[in-house]
Amino acid sequence: MIGEFSLHLQCPWRITNTEGVVTGSGDWYAPEHAEDFEKLADESWDPGHGGSLQEAKLRSLLDNQRTDVKYVTNETKNLVVTGVRTDRIGGFELLLSTGYSLEAFPSSSRWEDWRLFRPSSEEPHFVVECGVASEV
Repeated sequence: MIGEFSLHLQCPWRITNTEGVVTGSGDWYAPEHAEDFEKLADESWDPGHGGSLQEAKLRSLLDNQRTDVKYVTNETKNLVVTGVRTDRIGGFELLLSTGYSLEAFPSSSRWEDWRLFRPSSEEPHFVVECGVASEV
């Protein structure tokens, strides 16, 4: 399923609720189960093949337990964007229904931080790089 808009994040991000951080970009590099932390020393462990803490948390949050697909899609109607807050250096917070938010905070002085675009469209992409917005 592809939505009307796509958001590609290359900067640190996190999903929060009133209790704190639900998951974030750093959870990609952590195994889902605490007993699997010894796998981090094994270079054969690859979070891209399933088993990361981030993937497990997103599957739970989005009510999607399908592990036979590459992407975790939102199977709920709970996380709908209700507002947005921005800062002066390209960061933002998407306010989501049911008390959640998605926060992105650029942390590089050289690379692309994030982009927003319509998939399968020739329209320009809205890109933030080094805290500066442009269309490409």
